[in-house]
Amino acid sequence: MHALVRTAPVCPTPTLGSPVAWTSSAGSTVPAPPVGTRDLLPPEAFDRRTLVHSVAEVFELHGYALVTTPPFELADTIERGLGADPRETLRFVDPETGEVCVFRPDLTVQVARLVASGLRERPAPLRLYYEGHVLRVRRGRARRQRQIAQIGAECLGIAGAAGDAEIVELASKSLEQVGLSHHVEVAAV
Repeated sequence: MHALVRTAPVCPTPTLGSPVAWTSSAGSTVPAPPVGTRDLLPPEAFDRRTLVHSVAEVFELHGYALVTTPPFELADTIERGLGADPRETLRFVDPETGEVCVFRPDLTVQVARLVASGLRERPAPLRLYYEGHVLRVRRGRARRQRQIAQIGAECLGIAGAAGDAEIVELASKSLEQVGLSHHVEVAAV
């Protein structure tokens, strides 16, 4: 067993941006995370948290409430909700139940399940938001990462153009909050 050793000076309060390299006491480097995933180190982790908090603040100011869902879901739920090809999800058998599960490839289906099961008695409209990581199988040249950060909002119970307009406005205000210039185009298909 090798112990981890810091190769940068130890300081009582780490500062953002201070590089810290880790090696084992045997001199070899510590293994990298799985292919298609990555660690976020300071200051990138801090920047991501700040970005999420800024967007969440906009959502909350517009009456959206945070919900969280498990990192994995029953395969049937995800495949029915997304129409997902089973080969596109990271699957495993739950050792306790024997059920086939998948690591969530998207948060939207889980929020729909949560609404249908735990919030169905609540009066409409429901304004919910979520954030977390999803895991997807890498297919094709466009998908370099398997681990993807997601934040989103769902407005349930306001049908048609009014509900769509609310979400478009929320997205626009979120982009403004984080300093991104943007242009919204809406097209009927």
